Amino acid sequence: MKKNIFLLLLSALLLIPSAGQAQKKVKPVKTQRETAISKDSLAAVTKRAEAGSVEDMMLLAGWYDKGKQVKQDYKLAFHWYAKAAEQNNGQAVANLARYYQFGYNVKADSAKAAGLYKKSLEFKYSDVLKYLEAQTKVDSLSVFSGLLLYDIYNKGVGEVKRDEEKARSYQEFAANGGHVESQYDLARYYLQKNKADKSAELFRKASEAGVVGATYFYGYQLFKGQGVAQDKKAGIEWMQKAADQHFTAANGQLGRIYYEGDGVEVDSAKAVANLKIAAGSRVNNSVRNEAQWWLAHCYMRGLGVERDYGLAMQWFAEVATKTSYKDKFKELITNSGADAVPDNNIFSAYLYGMKALLVDENIDEANKRFKVVEKAKNNEGTAMIAFCTASDKGKKPNVKKAIKSWTSIADNCAIASFYLGLSYAEGKGVDKDTKKALEYMQAASDKDFSLASLFVADAYMTGTGVSKDESKAAELYIEVERQHQLTPEAAKNLIKCYELKLAVLPDVANSTERIAELSKVKENENVVALLKTLP
Repeated sequence: MKKNIFLLLLSALLLIPSAGQAQKKVKPVKTQRETAISKDSLAAVTKRAEAGSVEDMMLLAGWYDKGKQVKQDYKLAFHWYAKAAEQNNGQAVANLARYYQFGYNVKADSAKAAGLYKKSLEFKYSDVLKYLEAQTKVDSLSVFSGLLLYDIYNKGVGEVKRDEEKARSYQEFAANGGHVESQYDLARYYLQKNKADKSAELFRKASEAGVVGATYFYGYQLFKGQGVAQDKKAGIEWMQKAADQHFTAANGQLGRIYYEGDGVEVDSAKAVANLKIAAGSRVNNSVRNEAQWWLAHCYMRGLGVERDYGLAMQWFAEVATKTSYKDKFKELITNSGADAVPDNNIFSAYLYGMKALLVDENIDEANKRFKVVEKAKNNEGTAMIAFCTASDKGKKPNVKKAIKSWTSIADNCAIASFYLGLSYAEGKGVDKDTKKALEYMQAASDKDFSLASLFVADAYMTGTGVSKDESKAAELYIEVERQHQLTPEAAKNLIKCYELKLAVLPDVANSTERIAELSKVKENENVVALLKTLP
């Protein structure tokens, strides 16, 4: 009962007109008692309100709101508050906020209430801060008001200037009140400010409430021994829980851990599995960048996957042109620094061969570089020499010789399978054979060769050489998108899949957003950009 009386007093804060909005005195009919008012007086106030008097609108709203002078009527009170709000009256806007907060005459809507409270500040009604501060003293209202005050002081609203200290105090208030999102956000803030003991405690609380990001960060702190006793095994277990719930930062960290054998035995297969997930994220951040960097290393060295210089080049291209990785990449291709290994020289030869081919258009130089790769018993060198042999830019093009070479290594070389598929699809050097083309393209696609995957996806999309199957096409397009190799034309086809709302799409519920995102896809020119940086 005490709290209810307090709430009524709090509500009254908003109902007292500000100094510039003095109430007009209306004498009650003498024969009526206390709350009565003459019909003439009510009619007069209503008439002035209807004529546009904001003061009288607020007077009527207050009467109907509290049942003073008239019978309480939330509907009419809301009506007059809304009318006054249309005239940019901050007090009226604050009262509308209160109605949405508590569900008076309208469906309770805390988000709308919060927006209106902030709007009242834009109209210079600063008393709303006192009202919200008073609400923080009431258990059932404290989290809402604490969060709102945090937002107000964190961003600055109207004449209320941004105040980080006040904002943080209200965020702490909400977190201590059990608001899970505040616990998580505050924990991240503490971690950034090197207050690891505080962040660990809050991450654990938020994790127990189901926040997957908190599960990852608590695991990370356990693994590193930040703010808690170091326990790498437990840290990995917590991060794995987050990874199992599709939190890609966890995959990125686990990928690095298994790649380096940090706290566990080296497990290249697990490293690659996790790095692929993190590297394929649509969110461009440091976690994705690092995952792409180490995944490129795995393909370059054949760790956990078949060695594939083409895929190594592709993944390095996604990250190596960024400032923080430029020097690392330069050290790698010049075989200096911490990553210096004999394999780097062969990979560098491959890169320079691709540069000669794609940037300089110098077939002879490309052929020379690829021979170095072939000499190291790498099938990609052989495949690219065959490409140079078949190229009409060479001195003596010989497509049949190239096909023979590709055929001999296709079982173990994705790019050879791709070129054979292309040859059968176009009838160059062999009889045109759509079935064989698809078989070779599928073999290359199975090895993550994105151009082959796009070929097969297009075939399923159009029913060329196979039964039409948009679902299979969609799965392949999504896989290519995870490699960041989706073309504008493929993006259009994927948009059609979202328009069909195919069940195989992982985020079909967000079709509208995905379609908007896919409509902006451009050709990925990162490989050429990378090759142009070679010294």
